[in-house]
Amino acid sequence: MGAKGGCTNGGKGAKVNGTVLVTPGQILQINVGGMGGYISAGWNGGGLGETGTTSSCGGGGATDIRTGAYTLTDRKIVASGGGGMGGGNTQSMGGHGGCTLGQDGFSSWGKGGYGATQSYGGNGGVGWIGGVTGSNGVLGVGGDLS
Repeated sequence: MGAKGGCTNGGKGAKVNGTVLVTPGQILQINVGGMGGYISAGWNGGGLGETGTTSSCGGGGATDIRTGAYTLTDRKIVASGGGGMGGGNTQSMGGHGGCTLGQDGFSSWGKGGYGATQSYGGNGGVGWIGGVTGSNGVLGVGGDLS
């Protein structure tokens, strides 16, 4: 399972199950994603939250199994992390991680972040009345404000 996005209404991480074929003596690297926090990104690819008067929460990191050189391209199975809760309103919800398509986030003060697909990171949400817009997520790194 991918890690939950930060704060009370952070999105849920994806749940993945399957079979990974291995050979005797093969070494697997198992990375467990870290939960996002207030502004801080979750370990293993979560995006940063906004700092400011309406600070938001960071996204959760992915959980994955890797072989070979243990790089992003050596991932065999991945469960994405959830999006962090938006700032300025505790009712803002981070999007859920997903396999085919993640669920979009929600905010009554702008637009929550968009859900990701298996091959494309989700687009950042739109800030409320001149607020900061989040960047789009990319492979291995969630969207943030940098």
